[in-house]
Amino acid sequence: MEGFWRKPSFPAERRETEQCWVQPPLKYCRKRCTKSQGCLQLNYTCCWTYCGNICLDNEEPVKSMLNPVF
Repeated sequence: MEGFWRKPSFPAERRETEQCWVQPPLKYCRKRCTKSQGCLQLNYTCCWTYCGNICLDNEEPVKSMLNPVF
């Protein structure tokens, strides 16, 4: 097919996704990882939990311990 240019396809960088270090509340399930298992926000890590792969704030465990909910 002349006149058509096709971008070469390279495999997307695939990262190993680890289990989240905390079981986050349901509201965190909306912060989904990208297709390449990354996060758009700085200081967030893609990890897996009961609701799938989510982006979790790297400081969330510290924040949760400082503000416990009973």
